[in-house]
Amino acid sequence: MFKAVDLAAYDFWKTLEPFLSSCRIKSMPKKLRDYFFDLDVQIVTHLSWSKNSPVIKAVKMLLKPKDSDTGNDYEPLVNHIQKDENEDKMSQSYKTFFNRVLRNAAASI
Repeated sequence: MFKAVDLAAYDFWKTLEPFLSSCRIKSMPKKLRDYFFDLDVQIVTHLSWSKNSPVIKAVKMLLKPKDSDTGNDYEPLVNHIQKDENEDKMSQSYKTFFNRVLRNAAASI
């Protein structure tokens, strides 16, 4: 579906998430509500993680290339700057998304 309309799954999720968080979802039929929550899980767990997706680009932005002498490709950006500055680099929608990723990971353990 996302390829047909040239839309990244994460971009769709940004519109879906506030809808799912609203109180209006509670008035929907259960099957429709379950469908939207299942779609949310699919986007968070794997559809948003395709190559060159906005999520992958955000993760790469948070990682800084490390010195080639060590052999490691990346070093966490937080080692170089204060946490407050790092948080400013990530939009609220990414923070919410990554929190959802962690919540889904914890639920599956």
